Amino acid sequence: MIVHPTNSYGDKLRIVFKRDVAIDPLYAWRANWVKRLGRRVALFMNEMTKFVVVINDAELPVLKNIEEHFHDVLGKTLQRIGVDQAIIDQYQADLGDFIYTKNTDGTIIATHNHVIRELPWAMRRTEDNVELSYLCSNRSIPSRIGEPPFRPLDEMLEALSRYGSPVRKTTAADLTVRLGFDDKETVRRLRVPANISFARLHDVLQAAFEWKNAHPHSFTLSGTDGETVLADGDALSDHAAAGTEIVYTYESGYEWRHHIMIDSIIEGCEDVLPVLLSGEGDVPKEDASGPTGWASRFAETADPDDPDYEWQKQWAESQRWRRFDYESLARKVANLA
Repeated sequence: MIVHPTNSYGDKLRIVFKRDVAIDPLYAWRANWVKRLGRRVALFMNEMTKFVVVINDAELPVLKNIEEHFHDVLGKTLQRIGVDQAIIDQYQADLGDFIYTKNTDGTIIATHNHVIRELPWAMRRTEDNVELSYLCSNRSIPSRIGEPPFRPLDEMLEALSRYGSPVRKTTAADLTVRLGFDDKETVRRLRVPANISFARLHDVLQAAFEWKNAHPHSFTLSGTDGETVLADGDALSDHAAAGTEIVYTYESGYEWRHHIMIDSIIEGCEDVLPVLLSGEGDVPKEDASGPTGWASRFAETADPDDPDYEWQKQWAESQRWRRFDYESLARKVANLA
C-alpha cells in the first residue's frame, strides 16, 4: 500500500521515504495529520475513490501503531456499509504494509482539502472512528466543472466489484418494533445489519417513528438477573438472537417504550440496509403529554364533529404531524444506509 503523506504527517512520524512507484490508485492513499475542534486527527483518503478513513485522537501513542489502526477502521467501515467480509479480507491483504513515498501530483489536493474542511461537521456528530469515516465517505464531493458531484462510498463499492459481485453481502436481522399507547399500537418492521450498533439502531428508530432525536434514550435486555442496559457502542449481534426482545425507551417527558422483537437472522443478505419493510399505525408526537394526552388529542383531531376538532387539527399541523406514510418513512430510513 502506497501512502503519500502531507508534510505535517511526515514530520510527526519522522518518515523515511522510498522512491515513488506507479500503482493502481485503489491501493494508494493520501495521509494527513490535522487538528480540528481541539483534537488531533489522522485522515486518509483513497486516491481512486476518495473514500475516507478517520482516526480520532491521533496523538503519538496512536501514531506509533497507525497501520494497525488504519486497517482496523477501514475494515469496520466497510463492514458498516455491508461489504462482503471475503472482499474486505482480500482487499486488506492486497493493501499490505504501508510504503511511504513522496508524491507531487496536485490533482487531488482540492478534494483532499474539501474533505478536511468537512471534517468538523462529522466530528460534531460522533467521536467514533467508524462513524466518522462513514460520514465523511457518504458526503457528496464536488467534481470537476461540468461533472456531477459524487459520493466516495459509491465509488469504493464500484471499485471493489473487481473482487466479485455482489459487493454487498452481510448478515441481517429482521425486527418487529411495537409502540403501544392507550388502546393503540404503532408497528414498524425493519431489516438492519445484524452487527448494527445500538447508537445507529437509535438513529434508525428515530427515523422510522419520526421522533425528533431531542431527548435521552436507552436500550435494555431482560434476563433472569433483571434488566441489562445495553451500551450504545455495543452491537445488536453481541446480545441478541432470533426470538430475543429488547426494549428501546425514548424519554421525552414520558417514557415511550418500544418493544423490539428479533424475528429472524438472514445470512448472505444483499440488500442495502437499513430497510423499512412495512408498518402500520400513526406515531404520537413526543410532546403530547404521553399516551393519555396523545390519545385525547388524536381522538379530537380524528373526529370532525368534536368541538375542539379545528383547534386540535391546527395543533397537529403546527407539530408537522401526519398519518403513517410508508413511502415517506421508507425513504427516511433508506437515507441512513
